[in-house]
Formats: sequence, C-alpha cells, structure tokens
Amino acid sequence: MKGLARALCLLTTLSILACGGSGGGGSTDVAETAGLSVTIEDFGVNMTEAESKWWGGVRGPDGKIYGIPYGSNDILIIDPIANTATRSSMGTSLSGSSKWASGCLGPDGKIYCIPYDAPDVLIIDPLAGTAARNNFGLNLTDTAKWAGGVLGADNKIYCIPRDSTNILIIDPVNGTASRSNMGTVLTGPHKWTGGVLAANGKIYGVPRNAMDILIINPATGTASRSNMGAALTSIHKYAGGILAPNGKIYAIPYTDSPAILIIDPAANTATLSTMGVNLSNSGWSEAILGPDNKIYAIPYTASNLLIIDPVAGTASRISISGVESTASGKWVMGDIINKGFYGIPYKATDIIRVKIL
Repeated sequence: MKGLARALCLLTTLSILACGGSGGGGSTDVAETAGLSVTIEDFGVNMTEAESKWWGGVRGPDGKIYGIPYGSNDILIIDPIANTATRSSMGTSLSGSSKWASGCLGPDGKIYCIPYDAPDVLIIDPLAGTAARNNFGLNLTDTAKWAGGVLGADNKIYCIPRDSTNILIIDPVNGTASRSNMGTVLTGPHKWTGGVLAANGKIYGVPRNAMDILIINPATGTASRSNMGAALTSIHKYAGGILAPNGKIYAIPYTDSPAILIIDPAANTATLSTMGVNLSNSGWSEAILGPDNKIYAIPYTASNLLIIDPVAGTASRISISGVESTASGKWVMGDIINKGFYGIPYKATDIIRVKIL
C-alpha cells in the first residue's frame, strides 16, 4: 500500500466518489463515502518489516494511541492531533517475539500490556513518556498465556486466557498481580480472545477456539463457562467484542466465522446471526463503538470494513478499493479519538484511519 499515492473508493450504493490524496509524511490513500472517510498512510514512520508488529492499541490520557508490541521491538505512538506517528522503546528493552497481546488502560492512567509469550507485563506511562516491565513476583514464563484484558468494576484488570489455565489479575492500585482459575477449569488451547465488561459487572471472554463463553464475576471472585444457548462449534471463532448501548455484546467474526455472536447478559442468553450480511471470507480483529452507536471493525484478513448496527439489527460490509483478502492479518483495531478510529499494523505497512463524517 506504500509508494504510489492513489484514490480509494469505498464501494457502496451510497458512495460519494470524492477521492483524493493528502500529505502527512508518506504515501496517502484517501476515500470518502456517505458517512465515512478512509485514509491509509504511514503517518511519517517506517513500518515496512514483514513480521507481526503490534497487537492492538490503547488510547492514553494524553490523547495518543499506543500500539502494543507483539513482534516489534518498539511501541507505535500515533498522535491524532499532529497527524503523525513515531516508534519508541520508551526507555526499556522490548526485544523478543510474540510478547504482548493487546492492552488495557488502568485507573492510574497507565497502559498494561497483556503477556502472551513475554515473561512480564509491559506498563506504559504516557504522561511520563516511559515504559517498564514487571512480573509482579509471579512466574510468567509459559507461552501463549493471555490475549486481551478488561478493567473490572473493582479497578482490577482481568487478562483473558488463551492457552493459560488461569486468569491473570492485575491490581494497578496496589501494584500487585495474581494468577487464579477463579473456581473453574480453564484447560484447552487458544480458548478466548479479548473480553467485554457488561452492565451487570461481569466480564465476558470472547470464544476463539473454545466452544463456550468465559464469564468472570469480579464481585464474587468466581468464573464459569457457558455457551449461553448458542451452538458454538469449532468454526465459530471471534476476536474481541463490543458492548452496544442496548446492553448486548457483539463478538467480532474472525477468519471465516459464519455468524456474529450476540451475547445478552441481562437475559443470560447468546445467539448467532448473520444480521443480513454474507460473512464468507470474513476476518476482522476487534472493533470500536462509533459516536453513531454503530460498531466498526477494520480488515484483518478480510478486504472490507464490517459495520454492525445494533438499533437496526443489521450488518454490512464496506469494500475498500485496493485492500484485498489476505491469508495473514493486516490490521488490528487501535482506538477511537473523537470521530476517527485507527487500525494498528499487524503485518500491514501502513496505518488505516477511518473518520465518521
């Protein structure tokens, strides 16, 4: 996507073809459609390495988005105001592979990066401009441990088990952490990816290979597993989810999942629905809730945006000219600033920015 600047046109029946390039320190691809503007560019930073670079991004209290190092040896820092990006180790050694999988903003304003293969938690302090690694006195040397973390109502961060047989619980206030299965059996590989805090105070772990949903109850210190009535098979794979204003959680289809998983915490049920869209060749990773109360997911292996409208009960796919389906992931969701959200390069060599007009 770098090199030759070109116009991208989002292909919908409502498209307004007002396409053109803009500056910003590298190749820029811009498209506008009814309600959306998409820009693909490097924001002035070189990201051409082919490895899996960052997994997720978190908005800090300084308004910048911090890309979490997975294969990269530095942190990606996107400044939406200056329209620039930088790469920095922020004063600590970040060598290694498959290190951290997404992150969570703590009540202390620091970003806690979730250990995947890394033997410690990466703690980014946006206000101090520094980062540090801390294992909190725990043995964290096992691999593929957790993917994603959720801040509970008790101000503790609950890390969602990938291959780990327990949950990592980080207490930013007291500067401690613990590992616990919270009273349930958590065996199995690649079980869940990401989680969502619901209005009932429970955290719902989103199934990747697991055939059930992980339900963490911070108030009681317990966890359970349930399919909540949905026939979750090996082909129903999801990557993160979003709590909509209607109180339901919408899990994002990952690599050919044939349906969207809709969790209703109030009714204690879950359903599977295409929401009226063909999900073949699907592939998205995480999402954000827009100011219009729609859910947006950027392309991971898919070639288009996925937009879920909880109010209408429908979903749509918006194609991006020049973006193709791929076997490996392109972007993972970063975060939203005002009306613009950013896709963090996983294997892509540019950042994707989508503005909701």
